[in-house]
Amino acid sequence: MSNWLPESVKPERLADTGGTLKGRVPLAEMARLATLVHETDGVVEVVVRSGVDLNGTRFLDIHLRTTLTLVCQRCLDPMSVPVDTRVALGLVNSVQEAEQLMERYEPLVLEEDTLVLRDLIEDELILALPIVALHPASDCAVRVDSARNSGEVELPKRRAFKGLADLIKKHDGED
Repeated sequence: MSNWLPESVKPERLADTGGTLKGRVPLAEMARLATLVHETDGVVEVVVRSGVDLNGTRFLDIHLRTTLTLVCQRCLDPMSVPVDTRVALGLVNSVQEAEQLMERYEPLVLEEDTLVLRDLIEDELILALPIVALHPASDCAVRVDSARNSGEVELPKRRAFKGLADLIKKHDGED
């Protein structure tokens, strides 16, 4: 796979020619993603296929593969999360066109004739992140008991008026 991806593309022209772009992008070049991950070592492998379907819809089919290092929200240790995601984007020029797009496409409203490819790749990686990063319970440094895994949480028994009862007994004993 080539290491080179263009900084920007003309998506409609790319789709019209049915081009394919392949390459790697360093994770360290993605400032917004860097705020959400533990470290930015590594690269994302990118394959962008483009074309025009039988209905005349221009599309970009993007496949991303990488491993991200996140922080487990249970034990706060780093954890590796493999990401292998694919998205089919239908190129449209307005919200009205987006509403008429076939379901298999996510709309990409083109506000300009040039698209910054790395921003699009970063957006898709951010969308692929888990809502809450957690090690599997068996691998986590913090042990989770089976009651918590089943959704039943055993709370310590509190006796809110125990102190009051002790005071009453103490007061009654003074008389």
